[in-house]
Amino acid sequence: MRHSPINSEALKKVAVLLRDHSLPQIANTLHYACHAVCGFPLANLPYRPVWLVITPRCNLRCGHCSYGSPDSPREALDCPEMSLRTFARVLDRFPRAIAVGLGAAEPFLHPRVFDMARLAHRRRKKVHLPTNGTLLGERLDEVLDSPVDFLNVSLYGTDGEGFAELTGGRPDAPTGTAAHVGSLAAAAAALSALRGVDD
Repeated sequence: MRHSPINSEALKKVAVLLRDHSLPQIANTLHYACHAVCGFPLANLPYRPVWLVITPRCNLRCGHCSYGSPDSPREALDCPEMSLRTFARVLDRFPRAIAVGLGAAEPFLHPRVFDMARLAHRRRKKVHLPTNGTLLGERLDEVLDSPVDFLNVSLYGTDGEGFAELTGGRPDAPTGTAAHVGSLAAAAAALSALRGVDD
């Protein structure tokens, strides 16, 4: 039996795209889709997602990271945190962008990271937030209350000893992070059920 290339899930995604994005963002998304069908032949991606360094601060000292490693050049560590005003100006420069990443070192250390997420969401952009997860417990309620679309939690090492060696963090941190990720997932599922939304 042959399957139709258009199914109900694809139609739902198109409906969300049309409902939640401006015409330039929709054009940008279609450009991305065409580019993907061709196998991403160009190094310079035309749809311009915006990935930002909002803070150079981190609570870990990972050897592989340009912000945490003791071998990092000082200029990587001495740059100022991005202000909310500068963040808004960057979003103004990229009106067609459909996604914004609030990254660099540890975004949860930025005092206005969730204000940035809300501002990007109001501009109809998907919000990506990468984190080492060690501060997730302290900011769990804020994460649940914010319009973060993608939360990427890095887990370093296969056990506490490996984590401490790789990051300079406490050996018990991965256990706490895993528990907080579990709490977040359970709370998000409960919120989705209350809203009648399948995330």
